[in-house]
Amino acid sequence: MDNATKLANATIPVLSPDYQNSLFSKAEWVAAFAQDPTGEKRKLFPVRVREVELKGLLAQIVYIDLADKEENHAREYLLTRIKEERGKPSTPPKFPATQQKTIPKPKRFPGALPPIWNVSHHRNPNFTGRVELLEKLRTTLSTSKAAAVTQAITGLGGVGKTQTAIEYAYRHSSEYEVVWWVKSEKQETLAADYAALAQELNLPEKGMTDQPAIIKAVRAWFGQNEKWLLIYDNAEDPQEIREKYLPQGGDGHVLITSRNPNWSETAHSESVSVLNEDEAVEFLLKRTGGDDLGSATILAKELGYLPLALEQAAAYIKETRITTSKYVELAEKQKVELLKQGKKPSGYEATVFTTWNLSFQKIQEEDQAASDLLKAFAFLAPDDIPLALFLGKHEDLPPSLQELGENELVLNQSLGILLKYSLVERQGDDVFLHRLVQAVLKNQMDKEEK
Repeated sequence: MDNATKLANATIPVLSPDYQNSLFSKAEWVAAFAQDPTGEKRKLFPVRVREVELKGLLAQIVYIDLADKEENHAREYLLTRIKEERGKPSTPPKFPATQQKTIPKPKRFPGALPPIWNVSHHRNPNFTGRVELLEKLRTTLSTSKAAAVTQAITGLGGVGKTQTAIEYAYRHSSEYEVVWWVKSEKQETLAADYAALAQELNLPEKGMTDQPAIIKAVRAWFGQNEKWLLIYDNAEDPQEIREKYLPQGGDGHVLITSRNPNWSETAHSESVSVLNEDEAVEFLLKRTGGDDLGSATILAKELGYLPLALEQAAAYIKETRITTSKYVELAEKQKVELLKQGKKPSGYEATVFTTWNLSFQKIQEEDQAASDLLKAFAFLAPDDIPLALFLGKHEDLPPSLQELGENELVLNQSLGILLKYSLVERQGDDVFLHRLVQAVLKNQMDKEEK
């Protein structure tokens, strides 16, 4: 390094917090400055690439500022400045008070949330299990060589995707400067939540009425910054997220929760299943404060180990002060009615019944044959349903299912819609669905339809 400072025609300090804290950086630029203190020989070209508070003599040296510029503009600007005859800016530097700081960076106490944080969900004190899944998420997001890393977690509504994302955000909050939650099920909330970050970042576009321009500015900010976590909750359309909202570059992490499993072109994807028996029983005992292991085991199995159903049941037990064994008795006779009556559980957007009912309605609007196929599945054993059952002529089935039976391509098309909402799983030529999905479906049908 000593030899290089003597022989180099010029030195380019690349100004950033890392450079500021580097052990030898000062020795390098001071050596170049000593050879050319007036700048006439153009020995020193400081270039700022990230927001950094410069100190001492370095703060007085005019630098080329690329921190707020997009790549193409930055390249052109850098070459223009380098070609100037004198190392002097064509315009005066901004007065310090007018310089924009997008992220406030006060000292953070241990356990404090990031300066910019909009996760409205409280951390779930009863969160149970998902150890392997959380470790996988962390490994993928922290070890990938890509700049911005995108991870999707997919599965049936009520399986705990959002709760897992909440737990991940809180568990790793100290590693980020920005954690931003975007409600993504509807296009309006997706756009509004995403654009709202411009206000928090104090971007120049924050006061604009042109929402697409604000979204573009926010997306550009993600592409130029680091230490951020962006969470799209309950996203439906991979193409829309990829083309309009997914950051291009930047050193941050993206986490997506979705019923739709088709994210392979956009993100690493991890499917979320129900809890195992031990996790489900542990959750019920913790959530209800009870100690009846036998009843908790029966109830967990009755609810198919589904986290949302377990939460609803536990909340009902706590609210009504009944025993777990009494709830088991009620569930054996009126399971769906109990799920209908329950209040929206804490940390979830809706009850089991409401969550799935919305999906059922969307499927019916999208494809009547897919809706009828799902209803037919409700009357079969939930595991290993052979699709061959529906191939061929079945005059006793509705016309839509007769059409499926005559054309396997049409059958696959309708099945694809059910897979998109994660209401069924397919393995080869067999399908599977949750017992509670079957129960809710049958509850909605009148006698004639059944």
